[in-house]
Amino acid sequence: MERYQHIVRMQFYGHTHDQYYSVTNSITNPDKHIHVSQIGPSVTTSNDKNPAYGYMEMDSEFLVPLNYEMYAMNITEANINDKPDWSSNYINYVKDYNLTDYVSPNEMHALAERVGNDTTLAQLFNWDMPRKKGNFDEYKTTAKAAKELGCMLATSETFEANACNGVSDTDWKKDPS
Repeated sequence: MERYQHIVRMQFYGHTHDQYYSVTNSITNPDKHIHVSQIGPSVTTSNDKNPAYGYMEMDSEFLVPLNYEMYAMNITEANINDKPDWSSNYINYVKDYNLTDYVSPNEMHALAERVGNDTTLAQLFNWDMPRKKGNFDEYKTTAKAAKELGCMLATSETFEANACNGVSDTDWKKDPS
């Protein structure tokens, strides 16, 4: 990604049925954040998650992403009312997470660090991953879990994530789980 970062502006992934992102850092300078991969939601229900679709606002001149928005349906309400409402569980990254530099790699890395250090923000992010399924209080997050989530978001590289979590390469390779 580092070599082609001027061409590849964004990557989109799916299949996890969760909605989150991952920052790609420079190989030669891991403190330089060069890319963001958006792992999008699923429009199918799976593992007790609300269906959703994502919308990406782009800068038309520079072709860089400005904002991620998710439109989710509360599947429980849709079944009760026999009518889907795709705006009932709306998520807006810039507004909901107080981003100042849109969704740039630096801004998203800074968000990952905030998530890792703030259990309430981590709780919000955890609740947003399945698109506000259930009650917010069900997603209460410990400091350790917040740190792990922040580390997951802050890098797409396994060894960097392990180092962020305080797991050495040798410890990680020995762990059978």
